[in-house]
Amino acid sequence: MACSLHTTETGQLSNRQQGNQQMNKMIMIGGGAIALVGVSVGLSLFLTGGMSKEAAATAQVAPAPPENPFKKAQYIKLNPFIVTLPTKSRPNMLQVDMSASTTDEDAIEALKQHMPVIRNNLLMLMNAQDIKTLQTNEGKEALRQKALTTVQEIMKERYGSEGIDEIFFTKFVMQ
Repeated sequence: MACSLHTTETGQLSNRQQGNQQMNKMIMIGGGAIALVGVSVGLSLFLTGGMSKEAAATAQVAPAPPENPFKKAQYIKLNPFIVTLPTKSRPNMLQVDMSASTTDEDAIEALKQHMPVIRNNLLMLMNAQDIKTLQTNEGKEALRQKALTTVQEIMKERYGSEGIDEIFFTKFVMQ
């Protein structure tokens, strides 16, 4: 295949064609340099025997993925609690919605199974609270901790493990 070059009247190549030839030279030089590096690396590995046996053994053993230290928590919503708080004047009402948190799948079923006992004991606990104490954040937190302890004691007695990690108030209304 013949390659024809366009020349000007003076017999010289046009600027565009000269630029193309220079670009082709650069591509050829770059490709040659990459090939030379590849051959050098391959030849070095071949002549030195590649990796040492220790390095090869280490390279073959992939590190184990790190174990997730956090277990996935599951939340179980308890039905709302409505109790009358004892006062000397008029009766006051307390409405509490709460959720229990666990990372133990079997504890969910045990919690549901023993819900009548859990609700009974939590209702008794809430009914015995002082309204003035519950008006403070410390009082609410103390009730939350007592509720957690109550649930964990029931679970330990009937399930064999505390099973529940936390109790959270999702609604807390006093009237």
